[in-house]
Amino acid sequence: MLTALVCLLGIVADRAGAAELSPAAESSALAQVGMLYSATFAVTGVPTSARSYSVSGLPPGLSVSGAIFSAATNTYLLNAPYGSITGTPLTAGNFSLNITGWELADGAGVGRTYSYSITVNPDPAIAPAITTQPVSQTVVAGDPVTFSAAASGTPQPTYQWRKNGVEINGATLSSYMIVRTVSADAGIYTVVVTNRAGSVTSNAAMLAVNVMPVFTTQPQSLAVFVGPTATLTAGAVSATTISYQWQKGGINIPGATASTLMLSNVQLTDAGSYAVIATDSVGSTTSRFAHLVVLLPQQNAITYATTVSSTGVTAGGIVNFDYFVTNVGTKTWGANHYLSIRDVNNTFVAFSALIGILPGETTTANLKFTAPTTPGIYTYYVQALEDGVEFFSTQTTLTLTVLAPLTNSITYNTTTFPVSAAPGSTVVFTYNVTNTGTQAWGTNHLLSLKNSGGMTLSSALLTVLAPGASKTVNLSFTAPTAPGTYNYTIQALQTGVGNFNTQANLTLVVLAPRPNAIVYTATRLPDEVVPGAILNLRYSLSNAGMQSWSAGHYVSLRDSSGTFLSFIALNGIGTGGTTNVAFSFTAPTTPGIYTYYVQALEDGVEFFSTQDVVIIKVDALPLGNAVTYNTSTFPITAFPGATVNFTANVTNRGTRAWGPTHYLSLRDVDNTFLAFPSLNGVAPGSSRTANLSFTAPATPGIYTYTLQAFEDGVSFFEMADTVVLLVQ
Repeated sequence: MLTALVCLLGIVADRAGAAELSPAAESSALAQVGMLYSATFAVTGVPTSARSYSVSGLPPGLSVSGAIFSAATNTYLLNAPYGSITGTPLTAGNFSLNITGWELADGAGVGRTYSYSITVNPDPAIAPAITTQPVSQTVVAGDPVTFSAAASGTPQPTYQWRKNGVEINGATLSSYMIVRTVSADAGIYTVVVTNRAGSVTSNAAMLAVNVMPVFTTQPQSLAVFVGPTATLTAGAVSATTISYQWQKGGINIPGATASTLMLSNVQLTDAGSYAVIATDSVGSTTSRFAHLVVLLPQQNAITYATTVSSTGVTAGGIVNFDYFVTNVGTKTWGANHYLSIRDVNNTFVAFSALIGILPGETTTANLKFTAPTTPGIYTYYVQALEDGVEFFSTQTTLTLTVLAPLTNSITYNTTTFPVSAAPGSTVVFTYNVTNTGTQAWGTNHLLSLKNSGGMTLSSALLTVLAPGASKTVNLSFTAPTAPGTYNYTIQALQTGVGNFNTQANLTLVVLAPRPNAIVYTATRLPDEVVPGAILNLRYSLSNAGMQSWSAGHYVSLRDSSGTFLSFIALNGIGTGGTTNVAFSFTAPTTPGIYTYYVQALEDGVEFFSTQDVVIIKVDALPLGNAVTYNTSTFPITAFPGATVNFTANVTNRGTRAWGPTHYLSLRDVDNTFLAFPSLNGVAPGSSRTANLSFTAPATPGIYTYTLQAFEDGVSFFEMADTVVLLVQ
């Protein structure tokens, strides 16, 4: 309580017989134990006011600001025209306060004393009491945990949590939460509750943090020849007993329950990805994947995996086969290695280059040829060869049914259907088909995707496609959640009539979850370039693994000799996240065919299991019309129906200047021109940035476009650049 004590003392000039004025009346002062108290006082009169004061009788805890205290007399002496009493009373009771105002400094001259009472009331504060005690808990490392308490008391108490008796910085609420526990968080937790009436410590709460197995030895990838024993070893530690279970491709291997996996008499079928699951009483931890490559003890050796193709075509139709082949020999495939297909008369009908595939690596080889014009069943042989040296020792047989022309008939051409996918991921792909029937397709013609159970997963309209014309459609579906190999079929149908009599088979490998996994979506290089051209390769990369990419994660570019040309950091991309990267490098100066590899890696741990292969052809110079496609602002993604504006910078690498009939064109997969800005006035060696604009498709999917220069009335330039747009 703030109470002012104002005393008035009047003294006339002639003291003899002078009349004195009494001080103004004051009510009793009130104070409270534990609460701040403050009051002011002054004595004034005629002809002069008091110049010093003596104050005694103050309650314990109060003092006179700026005064000298005499313990002998329990009196404060203050030299000032007025004073203040401040402090926090310590003892309750009624106290008599005496204030003497002196005419002179240091308590000299005439003085008058005035008495006042101060009543100090008891402190109403109530010491804290804990009403809810924190409870001991047991959690698994990585899980959150919260300790809570509640207390009564006046005034409202404060909280301070402690671990093993040491205060936890910032833990001053009634509850304390650890968002992600680690083993070091285990211990004894208490909370101290405090107000001015006292403090109390809670009961001890024990936190036990159980830790799942931690691998101290990870299985390592290795390559072995057919025949000997392959050994994969791992080791984990835990506070409890550990059991092990090895897997291949995400599937348990029966009986493989030791920390070491021994594969005796290794065969080609043993090749694959291996991991081991360590389990204790808390939970399970999966090791990194180790890749086992099985090699045949010969220079040229190959395995043929699933083929993606139609099982039947109409007479004279286009046959497309995609073979997944693995180099299981000891020799790197060079420019003279091919995958061939020949008929029963040993006449070759198609070749696919196998350039730059290292031992243990897998590639996709496309074989494309024209079907016989006479209906029937035909046999073909697929076999790899090294030109001028030998055929590889193994081959596979292909059976093709050639059908007579039908009203509804189709050829299944190229597809972007992936080889593998992560469990539960969205698979988006395109399929190019040709109408090889005798009637045009209308609004009731569809292309459908079915699983092995016959359930339709996706469909796309084949509207308005004349006989002999081709169309690329987009399909998408959700990959199964369980790892394994899954078969699908593509088949056209006419609503109300029925399915077409041919279908195409597709195979998808759903991968077991991996710490490091990636999906490459590329804006590709031009297939052909001039010597020494600057090449720009743009990628959209998605983290399909179980761990975030950190400072040790990179995507690399290397040539066919294994020389790394560039590294780009992938730091900070979480699971499911996407980033864009761009490689820039110089094309070789010698004409020829060159292969490059894009592959992600975790520094000091492993390369990711998938890579992207880029093949370019370096043309000889000079050319009358020649162009280099330089930088482009073409986007990676766009919204359905959005206007896409971008620029493309090109250089005239030919021997003639570009005139008013030279253009840069943009066209879609159906060869529909979307834009063609002029390239007039670009001299040899000079560059030009062209502005292009088009409307993105209205349906989500992956779309491919071609940038190509041309001279009107003469020809397209020999080289083209391909760009890819993800509509989402």
